[in-house]
Amino acid sequence: TVPHWNSLGSGSVTTTSPIAGLRSYRSNPSASTAFASTKGLFGSANTWAIRVRMRFDTLPNGDTVLCAARVADLNNFGVRFESSDSKLYTCFGLTEIGATGVTVTTGVVYYVDIKIDTSANPWLVDAQVNGSACGQLSHAAAAAITNQLQVGCMEGNVTADVYFDDLLVGNTLADYPFGDGE
Repeated sequence: TVPHWNSLGSGSVTTTSPIAGLRSYRSNPSASTAFASTKGLFGSANTWAIRVRMRFDTLPNGDTVLCAARVADLNNFGVRFESSDSKLYTCFGLTEIGATGVTVTTGVVYYVDIKIDTSANPWLVDAQVNGSACGQLSHAAAAAITNQLQVGCMEGNVTADVYFDDLLVGNTLADYPFGDGE
């Protein structure tokens, strides 16, 4: 278990093949989910700017949400992998995705920037993958507070091997996008 985080499924901190430094979080489910989740660590907010690095050693064999915020018991909203075209999309769980995605493959480190705004109706999710924009997701819902952040293969029972590292989280939308990350 990572401090302040709960690891669910076959996710773990690993020193084998980290993205950078000595450790990365590894989501390695086999026909299941594997993710880390924190609740309340970042306080409650309705705006988020998130940056995470990820690398796919094995692409998920199905659709799965990879980095997201959560409002109470509603779906996760953030970025998801779509197995039909091997792209990352903005998402509201497995039910809604943005109009366009960015192609990903194995062995490449991706800087994924996400902007989430639930301060008004509609909720908006924007994302960039290595500087390439995904289509914005707009979800009709009343303003709400998010207090949970999750990374890993969290929705959809998939087989995958995905590494996550260097997570940045803030409540200032102007921080999005974070830049080149170098």
